Amino acid sequence: MEIVKISNKKDNLTNDFKYSDFWKGTDFELYECLPKAIQFIIEYYGIPFTITSTYRPNDALTLPEAHRIQPPAIDCVTTDRSKWNDIRNNIRNEFKEWMTSKLVHGIIATGTNIMIIENVCLHLHYRKYKIHQTRQYGGIYIGEWKPDGKAGINTAYSFNTI
Repeated sequence: MEIVKISNKKDNLTNDFKYSDFWKGTDFELYECLPKAIQFIIEYYGIPFTITSTYRPNDALTLPEAHRIQPPAIDCVTTDRSKWNDIRNNIRNEFKEWMTSKLVHGIIATGTNIMIIENVCLHLHYRKYKIHQTRQYGGIYIGEWKPDGKAGINTAYSFNTI
């Protein structure tokens, strides 16, 4: 998977995002598929999305497989937060029907292989095939995470058939 260097430059990374939209106070590397996936989602829904989280160097989750270290995952949400609940519910339905979903297959086509819907965001990532959830689901993990006051509950919608 190709990696792109994120810095505070104002050049376009995709049609709707500049490098600086992903930048969090320090330069870091990001899988190239993630900005492409968010761009696809923007075009699919026809509304802007905002990056809410990328590189978190001081996060407590620092295991070698952690999603918040380099190259990090991305969390995003509709820029107009009043639209998030409807879009989130639509994404959830698309994830449940992932084998026939144009949204899911468009995201997969970018190279992104982790898609998790959460109450407050859409979480996207790329992980090597035999790491974490991807080893259970043939290289792709599509699911939902809900908080439960502890570690949260993951519901997987994908399985090893794509």
